[in-house]
Amino acid sequence: MLPSVWPGDMVEIADCHLEDIHPGEIVLALREDRLFLHRFLVHSGEDGFLLRGDSMPAPDPIFPSISFHGRLVRIARSGRTITLPVPLRPWSRALGVLLCYCGIARRLALKVHSWRTAHAIAPAGSLADDRQGAR
Repeated sequence: MLPSVWPGDMVEIADCHLEDIHPGEIVLALREDRLFLHRFLVHSGEDGFLLRGDSMPAPDPIFPSISFHGRLVRIARSGRTITLPVPLRPWSRALGVLLCYCGIARRLALKVHSWRTAHAIAPAGSLADDRQGAR
């Protein structure tokens, strides 16, 4: 879900009804024992919905309604909390397209993110601080 959700982010999912979800929200779905945290596109037919990852070129195959598990409401990243919904800005959409179609840009972005995460100083008492102490 780059650039909205990065490796190492901790997410909070809220239980809700599929009918309450609007296009553009990030939702959690389960298919074949795999979790998908992707952006909701549209209700599809009577018993399904479409999702697409921000840096994916095409929508996922239709999910049956039973695979829906909730909406993303909060992201914890490097000691900060991001409460959703956060509007998807034009630069974020452009970055998603770049990361989708340019493998070099995607690898570079992930390397920079990994380096920044490894060198970040977590605030005292944060979850990240607790994880670093456990090493």
